[in-house]
Amino acid sequence: MDIENISDDKSFDEMIKLLEAFENLTKSKKKKEKELKDLNDRIDALETNVVPTFMLNLGISEIDIKLENGSRITSDKKLHAKIPKNSENLAYKWLSLTGNSGIIKNKIDIDNHDDNIHIIKNFLESMNIDFAILKKIEPQTLKKFVKEELKKEREITADGEKIKNPIDKQLFGVYETHKLNVK
Repeated sequence: MDIENISDDKSFDEMIKLLEAFENLTKSKKKKEKELKDLNDRIDALETNVVPTFMLNLGISEIDIKLENGSRITSDKKLHAKIPKNSENLAYKWLSLTGNSGIIKNKIDIDNHDDNIHIIKNFLESMNIDFAILKKIEPQTLKKFVKEELKKEREITADGEKIKNPIDKQLFGVYETHKLNVK
């Protein structure tokens, strides 16, 4: 039904009011969403940049402070690791050379599956079938691996031993952030 065909002016006026209410609520929602995004950006800047920089300048690595209003602010260090795309092959090679290739997931996209990827690869090559092997490390697996390797390195360094294969933080995209918590 077209708007021109509505004969009842009262019903039409009510519909216009509903449409105007819808428009106003939609605009209000968009405004609130932008305000929330701006607020989250300000919180993120304080949490990940401003406060950690102050802490670093003051030589503080962790905080646990009770404010006058009774709130408690604490900080946790968060470890992050993400292998940059241009370093994947080098990172996978390092993992293999150091006996840590078990965290790499190999995937060949074909309809039939087999546990032994090398047999499938050789077979596909012998049949001149084009294929791709996709290597991947799950983010949480990489984070756990890096955390364990860094812990081992700290323990070895504390004992005065030389580290045989130190993890390359740049290669594995390792960085730390501080997470502030309000309690």
